[in-house]
Amino acid sequence: MRDSSISRTMALPRSASLALLGFLACGLPAWAQSVQPNRYSQSPPPKVSDDSLYQRQQQASEDAAHQQHETARRVERDHIGQAIDANRQAQEADRVRTEQRRATAASLAESERLRQEYEQRRQASERKRQDLERQRDQAEKRP
Repeated sequence: MRDSSISRTMALPRSASLALLGFLACGLPAWAQSVQPNRYSQSPPPKVSDDSLYQRQQQASEDAAHQQHETARRVERDHIGQAIDANRQAQEADRVRTEQRRATAASLAESERLRQEYEQRRQASERKRQDLERQRDQAEKRP
């Protein structure tokens, strides 16, 4: 009887060990993957909701429109500034030419006529410069 009692006690642990072995064979890989992080690839980016994607697109569109508006304003100011500089340079060149012509004038009357003509051109140039500066000021005040 002793033999049969030994085999019964041995049979129970063998079936238990087979069940344990089966559990470990099926459950261990799943457990190991769920515990360890994936070291070989990056985690997927967080899912973006459609609302925030729309808001980002709207913000990007608004930013682009604002930047385009600012660029147009800067171009306008630069253009006006260049026109003011060109006006100043033309006025200076006219002054030098007039002085040279007055120095070589045949009479005092011709010299005076050249001076008066120059003064009229200078006043017109000054009005144009003031108009350009007014345009530049208005462009800077626009939102």
